Amino acid sequence: MKKFVLTSLAIVVVCAGVISFIYFSNDHSECELATEITYNENGEKVTTETHICKEKFNL
Repeated sequence: MKKFVLTSLAIVVVCAGVISFIYFSNDHSECELATEITYNENGEKVTTETHICKEKFNL
């Protein structure tokens, strides 16, 4: 029973480490924000920001 708990805990720790590494090392240096300003029927200004990335995953 102790081996099962230790193995499960080790798997959880490794998975959490891998996920946090990917999250914090993804700097999106090749990405940019495109801002588009339009006006609707009432004459109100509508701002739309689009996140544009050239790469799907950036490590």
